[in-house]
Amino acid sequence: MIGSLLYIVSGILVAVSQLLLKLSANKKNTSFIGQFLNINVIMGYSMLLASMLINMYAMQFMDYKYAPILSTVSYMFVLALSVCVLKERIIKKQVWGAVFIFLGIIIFNLG
Repeated sequence: MIGSLLYIVSGILVAVSQLLLKLSANKKNTSFIGQFLNINVIMGYSMLLASMLINMYAMQFMDYKYAPILSTVSYMFVLALSVCVLKERIIKKQVWGAVFIFLGIIIFNLG
């Protein structure tokens, strides 16, 4: 149970880090170095590193077969944040992708 919760926290971290990296990519920087050494990029990559470390720790508390299924939850969080925060429009392919991810999680847990 704790491993699953840690994987979900990790998925949220991944989604927020992707949001920060996207915000940084959309911002105009005056210098080449400024593109890579700004707070959004540093925090985004730090969160990705933290997510990886949390995933490795979570593996101690769960069966390995559940890890790939739980890691796909981050795609759902990224999609939700891109719509809510960035006001991006989602297309049919993204909706179908989210539906198939969700169905895959359900089917995996039933079997």
